[in-house]
Amino acid sequence: MSNNDLVLFDPKQVAVLGNRFLGAIVAHELAREHAEKEISDASRRENFIDLEFTKCAMYLHGEERIDLFKIYGSNQDSAVLYRSILVELGVLKRTISDNDTVEYSFTDPKLETQFHFPNSLKEQDEAEFLRRRSRRNSLNIRLARCCKAAIAMIESKATVSDITYRENAETKEREAVISKGPKEVMGKAKEAVIHTKNTAKIDGAEYTPTIAGLARVSDAKHKTTAKNDVETSTRAAGDKGANEADFLAMANAFIMVVKGREKTFSEAEKTAMKNVLTELKANDIK
Repeated sequence: MSNNDLVLFDPKQVAVLGNRFLGAIVAHELAREHAEKEISDASRRENFIDLEFTKCAMYLHGEERIDLFKIYGSNQDSAVLYRSILVELGVLKRTISDNDTVEYSFTDPKLETQFHFPNSLKEQDEAEFLRRRSRRNSLNIRLARCCKAAIAMIESKATVSDITYRENAETKEREAVISKGPKEVMGKAKEAVIHTKNTAKIDGAEYTPTIAGLARVSDAKHKTTAKNDVETSTRAAGDKGANEADFLAMANAFIMVVKGREKTFSEAEKTAMKNVLTELKANDIK
């Protein structure tokens, strides 16, 4: 019996339905265990990717090839920072066109088909255009998180060599460890395992030992106001509307906040998010 088979009640087969029902339960539980393992493995992979991005950001900043603190500048500053990182990592290449303008293109054609979303694509295949744009926005959110984590590590005098991996003696799984970092995350510990999410704070720490926790350390020190509303907004005073660029910036900021809070929301905040979902549903947005 495949995982997608349904066992339907039939009074003519009632004497043999029991085994079929139990077989369906076993198939379902095995499929769920497999799915849960895949999700768990994916979370660990994502954590390792973030840590390696963080190490790259720390190195590039130390070599003065990028300026991580641009993350707290205007939206344009952040965009330049993300692009500079991708250039330094060989993802993008910079060329000068015939009319002396700077252009950026992907060095890997396969990746270009995943992340590049020119306006011409929107006219040809809007669904694909939206998928690529969403993937690129997610990449920018990841880069922002890792840049902030890198700042927190740098300001605590940590280096790339202070982020290492080891095998957990009990689970036999690989885990990431920082031997130096901000006390707001490490607390009183001499080292901290960087978890994917949903973990307890270390004794004496303010934030959880996660990439998001490290990013929050940086935000607490450097993020003083809502990010550059004046410089980048095209909305007139008192206008409740927003153009597409403004809307995407707000949506991405909201996603970053949700991830950074790690499921610790007040009742008022939960109500506010439910109101957002209600509004989306009212506008037939799924």
